[in-house]
Order: sequence, then structure tokens, then C-alpha cells
Amino acid sequence: MGFVSIQKEGAVATITIDRPQALNALNQEVLLELRETFLKCDGVKVVILTGGGPKAFVAGADIAQMADFNTLQARAFGE
Repeated sequence: MGFVSIQKEGAVATITIDRPQALNALNQEVLLELRETFLKCDGVKVVILTGGGPKAFVAGADIAQMADFNTLQARAFGE
């Protein structure tokens, strides 16, 4: 769905996590998008990481998603 966006201005990149309905909680999709976005930061010297919405930068891990994980899935998510 696209929860992470990037804006570049010269050597500065602003990366925004925009999942305000979940207080920007980190689920597997957001983490994968973050990884892909950071890989687009060639030539960037400064990264500003911010959260969309007025209430929270990032609430932490998405516990609702983690509730259904088995041991191996939880370990992979943590890594």
C-alpha cells in the first residue's frame, strides 16, 4: 500500500512513515518498505526519519500482527 515515502533535496533525504491509523506502528510491510527506501539513499549524507500524523512518531512494533506469529516468525521479525 505504500506506508513509506522519501523526498530528497541535495544530500538530505526525508523519509516519512505514514500509517497514522496505527500510530505508525512497525509491521512487516512497513519494515520492508523502510529497507527498500533506505537503499534509495545513494549520495545522501543526512536522513531525517519522521512519522506522519499528529499523534506519534512510531508507536513501536505492531503487536496485533505479532500475536499470530510462531517462534520462527517472531525471531525473523525481531531481526
